[in-house]
Order: sequence, then C-alpha cells, then structure tokens
Amino acid sequence: MKKKKLIPIIVILLAVIILVATIVYFSSASSREKTKFISENIAGMKEIGTSEEDIEKMKVYLEENYDTIKAGIDKKEADEKNAKKAKENAKPANPELVVEENKLPEVKLKIKGMNEMVFELYPNEAPESVYNFIYLIENGFYDGLSFHRMVTDFVAQGGDPLGTGMGGPGYGIKGEFLSNGVLNELGHSKGSLAFARGSEMDSAGSQFYITLVDMAKDANYSYMDEDYAVFGKIISGIETVDKLNKLEVDEQGTVKNGPVTIESISVDTKGIDYPEPNKLNIDEEIQNKLGLE
Repeated sequence: MKKKKLIPIIVILLAVIILVATIVYFSSASSREKTKFISENIAGMKEIGTSEEDIEKMKVYLEENYDTIKAGIDKKEADEKNAKKAKENAKPANPELVVEENKLPEVKLKIKGMNEMVFELYPNEAPESVYNFIYLIENGFYDGLSFHRMVTDFVAQGGDPLGTGMGGPGYGIKGEFLSNGVLNELGHSKGSLAFARGSEMDSAGSQFYITLVDMAKDANYSYMDEDYAVFGKIISGIETVDKLNKLEVDEQGTVKNGPVTIESISVDTKGIDYPEPNKLNIDEEIQNKLGLE
C-alpha cells in the first residue's frame, strides 16, 4: 500500500523537475539570444568607428529595451512570412480580355488651375477596377467633383459625389489586391491611381486616389500595396502631382484655399469596348439618383 501511495508523489516530483528544467533552459536560451543580439550590434558599431561613449550608451539602451526591440523584429518577420505566403496563394485576376501594351486605355484628368495629367490603365492586372473607372468616366460621374481629402506626402482622394468621403455609386467592386487573394503587383509608385474602400474587401466604388509620393520607399506605407487596388499610373503631367502635394491643407485633409475640382476627365479606350464592372451589393435607389444603370 505504501508503494502505491509513493507513485503519484514521484510522478508529481518528476513533472515539477521537468517544468523547472524547461524554464531554466528557455530562460538561458533567451539570455544567450539577448547577449548575442547586443554583441552583434555593438560589433557593428565598432566596425564603423563609433566612439566608446556612444557604444556604451547604445549597450545600455539595448539592454533596457531588448524585449520591445525583439518583439518588433519578430512581428516584422512574421508579417513578411505571412505576406510571402499570401503572395504564393494569390491568383492573378486573369481577365477575359488581354490587352496589348500599345492598346492600353488612357485617361486625361484636368484639375482647375493645373496642368492636365494623363494616366495609363492596366486591365490585365486589375480588370474590374479599370472597367469601373471607365464606366464611371463615360457616364459623366466624375464631372465637377472635387478632391475631398488631400494628405501631404500621401494621397489626393476624390470621386465622392457627396464630397464628404462617405459617398459612392451605389455598389461595390471586387478588391483586386493581395490581402483579398488577388495578385496585383503594380505597386504604389508616385502618380499611381488606386481605389479607396471601406473596411470590407469588396467595398470600393467610385472614390479613387492619386499617390503623391513613391510609397515603396516609405516603410510606413508598405501595407498599401497589399490592401488597395492600383489600376493605373501617370505617364504625363507629373508636375501636377507635385503641385497637389504642395497645397496647404488642414488636419482633416481639406485644402485651405478652396476646393480642388475636376474640370474635365475623359478616357481613350483605343477602340476597345470594355464591359461594365461586376457590381456587388447594389443599391438601386442610389444608382438611379446618380443616373447610373
């Protein structure tokens, strides 16, 4: 009987020993990892001739902030891994209509008081976005509308019939970007055209934006390529993009010296008849009010 009572106690003791050993092992491993990280950074500073005083300051900083720094590094690596996996699983839009390079549609956009901009559209990479933009232009949807949101070193956003950032054409379209499973590698370079959207992946409607800077060079905007659909790029009038970026705006993104209004916008489809976009979540009342079929 005594031997049987000892068995549970022995099992518990073994479990405690294993747990303690595990904690000690991982604690030691974490400590070694921290020491290695700091040593590598200090070694790098020494190689470029950093002063001993600055090296000591950095050593103290790394010691005190290691956990925060490590968490940031781990998150970045995880994000990169997830992005790579998403890219591997994403599929091209595969439009039915494959357009040759010399037949790509072009949009001329004239803002009051500024030089005309010309954009090339890419139906092979983002067909629904291009179909939608062409459809709205040809229906006169954008005529006279303003850019309701101007953010310096970011975007100029327009295409809202209400002028508040809350309006649209009464439907949504497929979000043609990586986080929605669509392989779109156009990227947010300076002077790109892309559709804004709400929290839902397929909620883009009529609101579009022009990128005012090259976002590929800014880590703060690395998410843009994955979460928003670029469908066109500027080929003429880049000076107007620079002018837009220099406008004085308030904290809400409103231009202080009056609205930035679309004077004219037209599209040359190079003789190709593009279909209407596949409209999602249609609100017929709004469409009828805006004169869209």
